[in-house]
Amino acid sequence: MAEWGAYFKRYLARQFSDAYLLGLGGPMQDGDELYNLVSSKGRGLYYKNEKVDMLFDAGRSTMDPARRRKIYSDLARAMVEDATWVFLMQQVDNYAMRERVQWTPRPDQWIIFQGATLR
Repeated sequence: MAEWGAYFKRYLARQFSDAYLLGLGGPMQDGDELYNLVSSKGRGLYYKNEKVDMLFDAGRSTMDPARRRKIYSDLARAMVEDATWVFLMQQVDNYAMRERVQWTPRPDQWIIFQGATLR
């Protein structure tokens, strides 16, 4: 396996002909973060789907939060239906702490301790 920087350069140079392994490694804060991975108008180097591109365009140009949620929901459905990726693993996060620590883990893998307290 190559070092990440070297591997990602190969990805960007379109040097993978059939399949490659690419992990997101963390939470996405906005649907638009997918744009460069998936849209053929971004850096979506290995995938093209006109419906997906159209939904990205609509989501990126919409300021109304409710409409944007609907567009990105439709985008997610289109990507699942077209099998944009083959998901090989879904990491499950495990947390352990002492009883005197009061803290609630977030569902997005971010570990933020500003709200943590000690009893």
